[in-house]
Formats: sequence, C-alpha cells, structure tokens
Amino acid sequence: MAEKKTCFIIMPITIPELFLSQYRDDNNHFKHVLEHLFIPSVEKADFRAISPIAKGADLIHAEIIRNLEQSDLVLCDMSCPNPNVFFELGIRTALNKPVCIVKDEFTKKIPFDLSILNYHEYLNTLESWEIRAEVENLAIHIGVSAERSKGLNTLWKNFGLRNEAYSRIGDTGKDTKFDSLARQIESLQSQVSNANRNALLNQVSSASQLAELVNPETNNLRNF
Repeated sequence: MAEKKTCFIIMPITIPELFLSQYRDDNNHFKHVLEHLFIPSVEKADFRAISPIAKGADLIHAEIIRNLEQSDLVLCDMSCPNPNVFFELGIRTALNKPVCIVKDEFTKKIPFDLSILNYHEYLNTLESWEIRAEVENLAIHIGVSAERSKGLNTLWKNFGLRNEAYSRIGDTGKDTKFDSLARQIESLQSQVSNANRNALLNQVSSASQLAELVNPETNNLRNF
C-alpha cells in the first residue's frame, strides 16, 4: 500500500488580545479549528496531516523548516494575520512548492499579493450542525489545490519568479545543531536576565517608596 502524501498545516495558534473578543474570548480557538476542521479535512482529502504543534524533543524551528521543505502540500491559514504564518509561507514559496490557502470569515482581507490565489473561506464557529459540511468543502478545496498546483507554487506562475531556493542535501551536521541549540540557550539566558533585572528594579522602587515614608532625621514614620 502506497504511503499517503503529507500536508503540513501552518496557522495561528494563539490570538492577539486585540482580536480575542471576536473569537468568544477563547485563546484556544485555533487549536479547536485544527482538531475539528483542518485535520479531518486533510485526512478526508487523502493526505496525512502534520500538525503545527511540535511534540517531543526536536528543536521546534528545525522541525518546522523540515516540514515546510519536505511536505507534499502545505495548508496555510491566513486568519487573524500572524507574522509566523507569513514567514513560513514565504519559505514555502521560495522553495516553489504547493500551498493551499484558507481563511475564516472574520478575516476580511488577505495581503494583496496573495488575493489573486484561489483561497477558501471557512466558518470559524465550528457548530455541530455546520462542521460536517465545512470538512467536506475544505477537503474538496485541498484536493483541487493539490491537483492544480502540479507540485509547484502558484505564485511563481503569477509573478514570473525564476530562481527558487534549494534545500540542503544530507544531514546538517552536529555543529549546526549545536549552534542552533546554543542560540536558543542564549535567548533563554537573556530572557532570564531581563526578568531578574525587572525584579530588581521593582525591589529598588519598593525600597525607595518605603524610604519616603520614613523621616530621615527622626527615623520615625511620617504621619499618613
């Protein structure tokens, strides 16, 4: 039995506070979309779904890049415009590999240079009486997008792009992996350092406020 083709899903995971009220104040909304709409639709279209939520001990960024590079298709959700999604879509486009674009009804516009693509709009409510039809419609869109792309990225045809990126052949090597790990450790150290500095500033500020309550000459508390 032939192995199923793969479809990597790129999408928002969390919701910016600015848009949270639109999504019923549910910060896990897109996780529900992933579980109840995207994965079932991808599987119905006869692809093996690869979730954007990394598991295990792999370096998250390395796993994302590998999936963008190796997957037969990428399902890209442009809802609630997200910088990470734009970045990942850019990598996939540079590799000249096919993408299937979707968005929800709350996202009125997608970037002008992508609006020429055939994208699918889904209902984000995920109501039980709607979800079956939503899965069916999205599965059809995924299948049509994959067939029409013929293994290539549609943006190349529309924009006349010529020079595509190429992926490195073979193992990236231990040195590269160690460098990536070291950069992540440095980032964590910087975050911890900033947190400690902020805590110290808060302590100094509290001490200063306490000192203002004490008369330095009589060493007695001032009257409130």
